[in-house]
Amino acid sequence: MYHAIDKTDFILLNNMEVMKGTIPSASFTNALAGISGAVSMYQVANRHQDKESVFESVRQAEFPDAPSRLGAIYCFVSEDDANKANANWWNNAREIVAVEARDIIAMGVYDSKQLDAPQSDWEEAARRYFSGEHTAEPVLEVVICGRIHIYDWENYKGLASALLNI
Repeated sequence: MYHAIDKTDFILLNNMEVMKGTIPSASFTNALAGISGAVSMYQVANRHQDKESVFESVRQAEFPDAPSRLGAIYCFVSEDDANKANANWWNNAREIVAVEARDIIAMGVYDSKQLDAPQSDWEEAARRYFSGEHTAEPVLEVVICGRIHIYDWENYKGLASALLNI
């Protein structure tokens, strides 16, 4: 499994160093602590909040055992899918790293191409997404409520401090 690291994400880099390569999802932190205040950087910076609201409503109503996209950690089934996402979503600005899922509360593999549906089709696209239906050229993402461990995390030690110039 693979994750796309944003080497400008101070919180991720700091957590990775403090937790020796293991990163919890915000949803995992909330479940573990019994709170609801932890949010992911995706939730904070998401430009598609209306779409995510529709997807979350469909998930809660029809797929309650599926992991919520909100507060999740996103990974990819293959390095090829991770590289496609990196090119299409982040202009190749992220670094692809191998990871292992740990302490899973909920996890699912879904075709992220379902998210490209026009607004008029969001509800049906959410059903296809959470039911595991694939498009003709899927990009499979792993939605994790749990923790991931980043192999070779030591390569990123000190980056959080460097971002703050300390």
